[in-house]
Amino acid sequence: MSGQKIESWVYDHPDVWTSPYRCGGVPCIRGTRIHAMTIIDLLDDLSMEEIMEWYPSLRAGQVRRLREAKP
Repeated sequence: MSGQKIESWVYDHPDVWTSPYRCGGVPCIRGTRIHAMTIIDLLDDLSMEEIMEWYPSLRAGQVRRLREAKP
């Protein structure tokens, strides 16, 4: 994650949360420790099904809403 720019809209997304006690305060997908920007970056190259195969703790709705919110 080092050096990766976090887009401002990510902080306001309902499926993303931050905590100074988890993952060093990096925005994560709610209920997981998966960095939000990791998934957001994968949205350009992978289908929702492929992302969910790689990250089975994600829910389809979370991935779909991130895809819809991404500018």
